Amino acid sequence: MVNEVRALMKTFRYRVKDGTSGRHLDQAARAVNLVWNHCNGAQRHALKHNTRWPSRQTLQASTAGSSKMLGIPAQTIQGVCKEYIDRRRGSGEAKLRWRGKRSLGWVPFTNQTIVVRGSIVAFNGRKVRLWMHRPLKGRIKSGTFSRDARGRWYCNLVVEHEPKPQAMLRYKALARAAQFVDVSEYLTTQVCSDCGSIGGPKGAKDLEIREWTCGECSASHDRDVNSARNILRLGRQALAEGSSTLSAQR
Repeated sequence: MVNEVRALMKTFRYRVKDGTSGRHLDQAARAVNLVWNHCNGAQRHALKHNTRWPSRQTLQASTAGSSKMLGIPAQTIQGVCKEYIDRRRGSGEAKLRWRGKRSLGWVPFTNQTIVVRGSIVAFNGRKVRLWMHRPLKGRIKSGTFSRDARGRWYCNLVVEHEPKPQAMLRYKALARAAQFVDVSEYLTTQVCSDCGSIGGPKGAKDLEIREWTCGECSASHDRDVNSARNILRLGRQALAEGSSTLSAQR
C-alpha cells in the first residue's frame, strides 16, 4: 500500500535560440553518439562471443573517466548508458542501430549539471538561451537537449510539482482502490441536510453563525456538520449517477 503521495512530474519544452549555443550542443551530441556506439559495440561483442550481455552498471563502469576526453559531464555519459539499456530492453531486439551524422541530436542531463536562471541555461560551461514562451514552474529533476530534423535545438526540462490537496486525495484514493468524487461545496452550508430547503447561513457573510434551525422542517444544524452531510450525500449521488461533479443546489 502506498503511504506517501509522490510528487507530480511535468515536462516543459523550450526552443533554444539559434547561435553559438547550437554549435556547442552539436559537439555535445557527437560525444553522446560516441558513448552510444560504445555501448552498442559492447553489446555486439557479447553477442558475437556468446557472453553475458552488458548491464547498465557494466557500461557505466567501462565509460568511467571519459568525461574530460569527450567534453560532456559524467552524468550525461551515465544517462546515455542507462538509456541504451532501457531502449534495448524496450525494443525486444538483441542489438540497436549505430548513431552517426544523420542521427538527430540528443543530450541528456541531470539537475546536477545545469543551472536555469530565467531564460538562460548554463550547461557544461556554456550558456544556452531559451525562448521562454511560458514560465517554468517546479523543481528541475532532469531533462534533455534534442534536435529536430530541421536542425533546431530544444530544451526539455522535467520538473517536480508538489501535488495540490485535491490531487493528493485523488492519488490516495487510487492507491487504495477507492473511488474519488469531486463535489462542489456551493450552497452546502445553506441547504438543510434533512429536507433540502435553502435557508442556512450564507458563506463569509454569515460566518459567525455556527448553528441554525431550518425554517421548513425545524431541524437544528451545526453549520459544519450540516455541510459535511450535504457533501457526503452529493458524493454518493455522483457515484450512483456516474457523474464527476455535483452541486448542492436542488
